[in-house]
Amino acid sequence: MNKGKEGGIYYGWVIAICCFLIYLFATGPCTYGTSIVATRMVTDMGWDSTVIGGASSLYYAGIAIMCLVSSQLARKIGNRKMIIITCIFGICIFVFQGYVNRSPIIFRFMYVLIGVYSAACSLTCPMDMLAQWFDRNRGIPFSILAVSGSVGGVITPPIVNMLCNYSSAYAWGLFIVLAAANLLIAMFLLKDNPEEIGEICDSRAWVAAHPAPVSKDGTVKEEISISMQECYRSYMLYGLLFVLLVRQMCLTGFNSYVTLYGVEKGFTTAQGAWMMSVWSTMGLVCRGGTFVLDKFNKHILQILSFALFTVGYITLTVAGTYPIYAFGGILCGLGFGIARAIYSLVLIDIFGKKNFGALNGLTYAIGQVGAIVAPTAVGMIGAAAGGYTSAYRIIAGFAAVATVIAIITPVKKLQPRHAAVQEANG
Repeated sequence: MNKGKEGGIYYGWVIAICCFLIYLFATGPCTYGTSIVATRMVTDMGWDSTVIGGASSLYYAGIAIMCLVSSQLARKIGNRKMIIITCIFGICIFVFQGYVNRSPIIFRFMYVLIGVYSAACSLTCPMDMLAQWFDRNRGIPFSILAVSGSVGGVITPPIVNMLCNYSSAYAWGLFIVLAAANLLIAMFLLKDNPEEIGEICDSRAWVAAHPAPVSKDGTVKEEISISMQECYRSYMLYGLLFVLLVRQMCLTGFNSYVTLYGVEKGFTTAQGAWMMSVWSTMGLVCRGGTFVLDKFNKHILQILSFALFTVGYITLTVAGTYPIYAFGGILCGLGFGIARAIYSLVLIDIFGKKNFGALNGLTYAIGQVGAIVAPTAVGMIGAAAGGYTSAYRIIAGFAAVATVIAIITPVKKLQPRHAAVQEANG
């Protein structure tokens, strides 16, 4: 009765709050803060401006690498130890980058390692811990985690910019303090759920789509572990992966060029900046509203999110007035907010907690290809076509295909293992 409780409170909620803080302290400085510091250091050191672009690309490369590595290591040593190791690693990186290194080449390379730290403390281990501790109604804890990323994007840039006005060393000092805070949280408050690691068999959607086989004597096994090889052979996994790739493409294609596209259409840069605020606000609202998603069919919501992307991008390309243009941005923001919250929940429902960490890391690593390729591809198409309309229509086409893929993904109504077994036994 009291299992997993501390002081009468289910310990999973302590884990959820801790993961919120870890995500906030890692993704805010790493994703939004280090680019500001890099800009300041490029000026102060007299480096070439390409240092910033190179560092940004390498940062996402580091995320992709660590999504693969951390998810696999966490299966062997646990998420808590994985976070502790990467936090110690992160502190060393920030100390070296802020107080020792003066080489622009090494400075760019270190952003790979910053991406490694950020991925383990945001995209992989915290999500896997929430999957361990919550068997159902995962919308609320995942909402807490998703909001953290948006909050980091809101509060980090002004704080880092203010510190940089004094010295870039102050900003790196803040990153060190926050990484140390994550280390203390992981050491003293986080707990893995040992009974759930590699043992639980709760992939309900998989069971519904793949009935338990009947043995020669006519009986049905009550427990069948789903291997990673079976997951890799599943069309559902590749459908989800394509959807994730398109999500990242829609996100970075919008963030990178929507302001320039607004100027191309005759709007001001201030109006373009307001569009970014609208995008972020819609994303934050949808992330924060993840807790209501347990009441709805998540697969239908996933379809809705990419339908919003499709209509949003088409609206941007046909808009002749700013209100219509802004409406397109709102639709894209709603699409991303829902898609960001839904993906991991759908992945857990289909493949269960046992395989979630590894599959989440694998798909997010591959999904970064969309984030890396889209800005360059949109820029090249925009330059060749003399504008971004063609590029945005292509993205809308990908979003439409993702909508169709989400519709035809072979997922039946979720049911627990024992229900499938009883039905098979007749």
